[in-house]
Amino acid sequence: LVLPSAVEGLPVVALAADACAYQPAVEEVVCPDGIVAMGPCAFRGNKALRRIAFPKDLASYDSNWVRGCDSLEELVLPGCVPVLDGSIFDNPSLKRLRIGAGTEAVRPGAFNRSALESLEVDEASPFLSSDGVGLYSRDGLELLALAVPRAAYAVAPGCRAIAKKGLSCFAGLGRVELPASLE
Repeated sequence: LVLPSAVEGLPVVALAADACAYQPAVEEVVCPDGIVAMGPCAFRGNKALRRIAFPKDLASYDSNWVRGCDSLEELVLPGCVPVLDGSIFDNPSLKRLRIGAGTEAVRPGAFNRSALESLEVDEASPFLSSDGVGLYSRDGLELLALAVPRAAYAVAPGCRAIAKKGLSCFAGLGRVELPASLE
């Protein structure tokens, strides 16, 4: 499902509540970047939905938009969500996550329920970076969160700090290599 950027010559800037809900055949949704508001439960109940890409100018994320989308594996977060929290994992089937350029911070413990297989941060982000497993400050000086569960992880060379709960809740994590730069 590719949502239009305009209808009858007018730009699409919002989706109403339940606008695209309960569409049994929809496996992927791509929202145009002009959308700046999303109604409650906009995509809920789409049982076959595997991937959704939210617009870059949307400044929030509400897990209720995709409530009941039990097959959701890939989520491209809105580009302007300022802070990530654990609600991104309200869909337990989530395997791939892309974080937008506007995300500035991560709440401690936000990745506690993660079952991700891959993590990506928009290259235009002035705030965050990733090695595909861990989420770091843009300059790489702070590990904000281990995002992809692993049995072993080597914190990036040059990292000076690990954020509160940055390595929490991964029962399978048995070994962490720390760089000499860690303060």
